[in-house]
Amino acid sequence: MEKIDLYQRRSFGDLLTDTFVFIKQEFKSFLICFCYLALPVLGMDVLIKSTFLRDLIFYSEGKSAADIFNFNGNILWSYFFNLVVVYWIMLTTLSYIRVYQEKCETGDKNRISVREVWIVMRRKGLSLGIWGIGYVCISLVATLFLIIPGIYFFITLTFGGYLIVMADRKIKEGFSLSFIGGEWWSTFGYGIILNLIISLLSYIFLIPTWVLYIPSLVTGNPENNYIASAFLLLASLGQNFLYTIYFIGISLKFFSIREGREHHSLYKKINSIGENAI
Repeated sequence: MEKIDLYQRRSFGDLLTDTFVFIKQEFKSFLICFCYLALPVLGMDVLIKSTFLRDLIFYSEGKSAADIFNFNGNILWSYFFNLVVVYWIMLTTLSYIRVYQEKCETGDKNRISVREVWIVMRRKGLSLGIWGIGYVCISLVATLFLIIPGIYFFITLTFGGYLIVMADRKIKEGFSLSFIGGEWWSTFGYGIILNLIISLLSYIFLIPTWVLYIPSLVTGNPENNYIASAFLLLASLGQNFLYTIYFIGISLKFFSIREGREHHSLYKKINSIGENAI
């Protein structure tokens, strides 16, 4: 299958279609990179959540294996590591797309390797992390004053990380309010649709939990807390993977905006005409 030219102006429908075409085309290669580079971090997240669920079970059974301080501490650690997981998934996904675009431009048809993605992650990881901390802080502070300013900054600064990883921009340029331009509402609506799709797909990973709980509701017998916890952890792992759909979709929106301003594809065609003429 021919590679997708990311530098294209795309309509709302084209963005959604090409997002899933990209996923279908690159699924095997991306999954391999994801398992090597992101799965260890997701595994740590599962361990932290398993500790939290273990303490929750102890409390539900009336045991005192964990005191209230440790219990609340595990909750905080779980929330904090959720942010780390989202950051790492974003870094992995954007780095993969960066390599994909570079291969498209050079005509390299070889499969993307874990090493190529890891090289980009090492170069951009710190910058993206610093930007991510600033992005979260700005959005939270704005939300504390009023919800609407929080939403505004959350959407307006969305593409900062993409500029850093895929356009080699500096950290301060990632906080520019001008890049999104007149695309604010379309980005807002597109993000909502992507999140709705992810939410619907996430229910697939909850099916084993429902299978466990439904008989207990019918018979009145309590479900096994440990099996239920294992199913919930599995669901968490699957739902974290679904974040990649959001980052891939927003990446296509990012390239669409850049194409509308920089006309990358047009210049590429002009240069190719000149080369053929020579």
